Amino acid sequence: MEKESRTNNIYIARHRKMNFVIENFSEKYFKQVKQIICSNFQNPWKDSNILFKAENSIKKVVVEINSCKVLGYIDGYTLLNEADLLLIVVRKEYQNRGIGSALLKYFLDHIKQKNIQRVYLEVSEKNQTAINLYKKFGFEIYGRRENYYGNGEDAILMKLELNGLEKNADKR
Repeated sequence: MEKESRTNNIYIARHRKMNFVIENFSEKYFKQVKQIICSNFQNPWKDSNILFKAENSIKKVVVEINSCKVLGYIDGYTLLNEADLLLIVVRKEYQNRGIGSALLKYFLDHIKQKNIQRVYLEVSEKNQTAINLYKKFGFEIYGRRENYYGNGEDAILMKLELNGLEKNADKR
């Protein structure tokens, strides 16, 4: 991040000549988020999964300031001292520009303030880009779920112990 600031649940950043905000997901972003999810996944989430919001949910969007275009979306939740990262997705034409990293950094900073000790996620064995992103942030593989996805792909199970986050901070 070249420059960042926070105001009332909005995270403002200037990164790689892009100005964007990370803010709470709301229904006004639903159509754009659904389109991004559908263009990235063979088995996209149902509308109800995107719209569902529990008290412990963390749903954020990255919005380009000048165009109000949603560039990415993250969804997760906390339970007691753990978090589950359900989804990070970035608009295809904006991938590999740091948007996914910005979302993941925001998520981890946010849950760290809530004294969360570990984070879990599942990722397709074929999604090497995502696996590399998670490893960059210190996630480690701890298992596999066979035929987890509807297309027969296995899920790689990953976790992050947050007490180890600081030692990996210089790698990001």
